[in-house]
Amino acid sequence: MFPLIPPVRAAQHVAMAPLAEAFALGVTPPCLPSSRLASKPRRATHEASEPGMLPSALSAAPFLVAGVVVQRKIKVLAGVSRRRRMSSAGAAAVTMRATPQEPNVAQEDEAPEEVPPAPDTADDSAALSQRLRQRLASTIADQEAQVEAVPTEDQKRIVQQEVDLNGIDPTACFVGAAPVAALSYGFWTFTSRSAEWFYNHPVESEFYPVQRLGLVFQAAVVGLSSLASGIFGFTALGIFLLGVRVSIGVLSGELDPADKSKGLGKRSTAETVLDVFTKDPVEVVRAEKERKKAEQLRRDAAA
Repeated sequence: MFPLIPPVRAAQHVAMAPLAEAFALGVTPPCLPSSRLASKPRRATHEASEPGMLPSALSAAPFLVAGVVVQRKIKVLAGVSRRRRMSSAGAAAVTMRATPQEPNVAQEDEAPEEVPPAPDTADDSAALSQRLRQRLASTIADQEAQVEAVPTEDQKRIVQQEVDLNGIDPTACFVGAAPVAALSYGFWTFTSRSAEWFYNHPVESEFYPVQRLGLVFQAAVVGLSSLASGIFGFTALGIFLLGVRVSIGVLSGELDPADKSKGLGKRSTAETVLDVFTKDPVEVVRAEKERKKAEQLRRDAAA
């Protein structure tokens, strides 16, 4: 219930405002609610001694009395409402004492529902990290397989392979080096003469493709002949030096030209064909198998 004091004061001001305005202006105020004083007949006991002043005051007196009566009635009603409010508040307090509420019950009603505990995520995170580590390890292994292996220090070291020079005739080396050197000299002479001839006889044609083809042909002839001259020249030098080394070994007794070579080097196709035509094919095949087997054993021992 709300207090009635502010409304009562507002009602008093509303009730007295017409009366005060009428008294100040000297006019008849509006009709007010009927009361015991207003029900009695009004008597004109005084006459106006002054025009406009005394009659107005006399006519406003009953209304002022009526306003006072209304104000008293309003105060009485306000007191009654205050007593009712107090009595209702006391009854509510008595009721609350008679039936007290349990705070725990209210808290249980208002408490939110319990959320079930979340499952333990430690195992899930451990499994996830394990999968990530395995995937990373597999990726690294794949990349390492694609990258070429770095050579070790033993692989970087240059190992000289021993070759058995027994069975090599030094005279054959000296004789064989001479024609190879002659071929080298011949190709070198051909290179010089052809270059000079091409220089003195250029391609005389206004057709551009013919000029370009002529230049390409000249460059090919000169280049191939000079390449052949170099190959035969270094081959002749190698054969001659081999004859010198074998001769030194024979003179020192280290090598024997009549002995069979025990070298494990791969034989050339010409040597294999020569053995097939001059020797028993079965022995040639057996010797080739033994050579391959010995070479494989040597590789395993080196590894």
